[in-house]
Amino acid sequence: MAKGDRVSLDFEMIGIPVGAELKFFRDENVRCLVVRQYTPRVLFGGRELTVNAATREAYALGDPSGKQPDHDVAGSQCWKYQGRTLRERRLWFEQYHCQRDPDYRDDKEE
Repeated sequence: MAKGDRVSLDFEMIGIPVGAELKFFRDENVRCLVVRQYTPRVLFGGRELTVNAATREAYALGDPSGKQPDHDVAGSQCWKYQGRTLRERRLWFEQYHCQRDPDYRDDKEE
C-alpha cells in the first residue's frame, strides 16, 4: 500500500481502546491515556492533546531546560501499547487487513 493510500489512523483500527495507557519510548514511566479513538486524542499532563503534541511535551520532560524539540516529531513512533509502537501496530494493520481488501480506504468515494 502506497503511503498516499493509507487510511486515516484511529486507535480502534489498531486495536487500542479508550482508557488504554500508552508508554513513551524513552521513559516508560512517562504515560498518557487514550481518550478518543476516531480522531486520536490522549490525556497528557491533564490536557487532551493529539499524539504528536503529547510527544513534543514528553520530549520536553526529558530535556533539562524543558524545551520542546525544534523538529517535527512522529508520535506514532514514540508511544507504545502492549510493547509495540503505534507505527508498528499500524503497519501490521495495513499488511494483514488492507492487503486482503485492496479497495479498503476510508476516504474512498461511495
